[in-house]
Amino acid sequence: MINSLRAGLFIATVFYLSVTGVLAQTAPQWLFPADAPGTRAYLLTYTVSEQTGAWDFEQATLSEVECSRPDGVDQLQVTRMPVYGAAQKWTLELGEEGAMHARLHTGQQWYRAPGTAGLFYDTTALRPAATPTAAMDTLLAVMPELSGTPEASRLSLVSIDGQRAFAYLLNAEGWPVAEALLDKGQLAAWRTYEYRWDKSGHWDRQLVHNRLSGQQQLVERRMVQATEDASGWMAVQGGAAYWLLADNGHARYWDGRSAQSTTARWQVKGEALSIQRADQREALVYQIKSRQSWGWQVATADGAQEDWVWLNAIQEVPRKLRRWRDAANASHFQTFTEKGRTGLRDGENRATLPAQYDAIEPVHPRLALVKLEERYGLVQTDGRTLFPIYFEKLEYLGDSLLLAQRNGGQGILHLSGDTLVPFVYERLIPRDDTTYWAFAGGEMGLINDRAAMLLSPQFDRIHPFHGHQAVALENGQTGVIDTQGQWVISPGKYAGLIPVNLDGYLVQTQDNSWGFINREGQLIIEPVYGHLRALAKGVLVGQQEGRFGLLKTTGELLTPIRYRMLKGCGDYTTTQELCQILAENNAVAQFVSDDRFGYLDARGQAHPPVLPSPAELEADYKADTVEHGLILIYPKGWQLERSIQKLYKQGDYGQSRVVYEFLPSDGLSLEDWAGANLEKATAATTLGGQPALTYTERERVRYYDFFRKHIYCLSEDGRTVIHLELSCKDANFLESIPDLYEIEQLVSFMQ
Repeated sequence: MINSLRAGLFIATVFYLSVTGVLAQTAPQWLFPADAPGTRAYLLTYTVSEQTGAWDFEQATLSEVECSRPDGVDQLQVTRMPVYGAAQKWTLELGEEGAMHARLHTGQQWYRAPGTAGLFYDTTALRPAATPTAAMDTLLAVMPELSGTPEASRLSLVSIDGQRAFAYLLNAEGWPVAEALLDKGQLAAWRTYEYRWDKSGHWDRQLVHNRLSGQQQLVERRMVQATEDASGWMAVQGGAAYWLLADNGHARYWDGRSAQSTTARWQVKGEALSIQRADQREALVYQIKSRQSWGWQVATADGAQEDWVWLNAIQEVPRKLRRWRDAANASHFQTFTEKGRTGLRDGENRATLPAQYDAIEPVHPRLALVKLEERYGLVQTDGRTLFPIYFEKLEYLGDSLLLAQRNGGQGILHLSGDTLVPFVYERLIPRDDTTYWAFAGGEMGLINDRAAMLLSPQFDRIHPFHGHQAVALENGQTGVIDTQGQWVISPGKYAGLIPVNLDGYLVQTQDNSWGFINREGQLIIEPVYGHLRALAKGVLVGQQEGRFGLLKTTGELLTPIRYRMLKGCGDYTTTQELCQILAENNAVAQFVSDDRFGYLDARGQAHPPVLPSPAELEADYKADTVEHGLILIYPKGWQLERSIQKLYKQGDYGQSRVVYEFLPSDGLSLEDWAGANLEKATAATTLGGQPALTYTERERVRYYDFFRKHIYCLSEDGRTVIHLELSCKDANFLESIPDLYEIEQLVSFMQ
């Protein structure tokens, strides 16, 4: 899977090199952050007198920097080494008063007039902070476990206009493990990073966790060699979702929350990429902005930039994707039936396999599985037999491998005819790497594709490994094992164990209570919850007596257990629309409480939902003025009945509604009137910008429980108390509260 390398990613190892000696004494001082963070990922910062600017190298490392001064012009020769594609050489010249000229050796040129601060960015150009910033204080506050990070591993950057501040905590190799961005004093981004290092000591995988929204992004880093054919397959990923496009116009989409894919067709006309999903009426249209050796840079309909990267530009392609790639490239073959038997035709309608089989499945442009009388074989699409029709089961795994079964035993074959794994297992399940779950004697173990035993078959079941641990069952009891099959958490200590990333495990006790332990088995959260579930990196949802709240995996309570509902992107009932809304709001969950709804970020901070834009109000809402200057704005589909002073949503009994009434104030203030006329205690609020009082109650009517929110405010002349009652049947509360909240917030008054 490939991540879009532009979508908000900041990769930061920053080191500073002052280039002196070669340049004259009046030459500018150049600072070279190899991977500095900013609105783009890589910057070269320069200073002339008191003036600082930045040159943006995007996804690249700077190397082979040479300084010279031909004809009295300060000049820098810079080689830009992108993550993908060939190296690019730039010449940067700095003239009088800070005028800057950059020239790409392929002919592209950019200029910046004298007296300006940066080549591309003025106010957003970054510079190192002389003293610790509020961003660093915020980062250490939200991650106190990293407060011991030494000063040498702390990095603070600020924009020239002072509006944006970045803070980074770096690891021993100089790469960030945590990042915070303050925009105008507000926490706008909080990310943590995980790495996988290759044999040469460089990272080749980076997992970025957006700690405010709970989203994760995976980056694969590898140079495409000049000899590689960067064509044929591509994928783009945002969060956990990605596309695959095949050469023949077929496509598939995975949303990251399901093993099932959605089929599609795609085509390119000019610079427009069009994708028609089978489950959607409207096609998705992207604009191809540039074509690179590693793939395409495209723009979405809303202007967002994405990188679509050829799959052979990355190091690993999961096994299931390789299998689909082979099958999709064989999709031009079509089966046909004659006299009750099945044959195969190619794209030119020529019969390549005669109609003599019960079934045929093309699995590769040159391979097809065939079935006859409940036995299976493998043939080439030109008719030559590779494996006779002999096997009880035959499955093509890709990479020239077959999973086969004969005489009740399963093994692994190579297309050369070699038996890689002997036929001694009751069942083999391919994992997404080069290993297989192996079952023998009713027990489960793990082998590799050369039949080497990694875990002997002694377990009832082994769940997928997370890091070097996996939940396993032995004799019906659950525990945790390491990669050697040794018990880390003894079986039977807990009735259930659910891994939570690499943080630890949700544990279920025998009396059905839930808590949390770390990977060493230490109890972090006491099992006092009716249920716990993972929501985002380091964040859990806890439930007690029908109410929900947020906890950290460290045991800290982020919110009270008070919400009627908390729904995150990882929940199985969540829609893609909600996931997008949560990402846009930097939130991990949507909450619903007794009187409002909104979004919670990973710190437990509540954020109100965004109200409709003026264009949406004009297109999808109605506005009606009733008495005493009260203006009700409501979605189309609702109905206003002035005769009974009711605004309601059409439907069965108990649907959401708003009832309004006007009461004499008797010359009293709102507080005095409430004290004289209301039995319930009220709280201060606002309605349409006016001071108001409110309380919430639940009332049983006939066979139903009703939610009712009451709001009171004075009319402009002070003679009338305006009373709104927003209500719905309690069973409809979760789906009704968004509409009721929106109507309440949109109330206004005539001036």
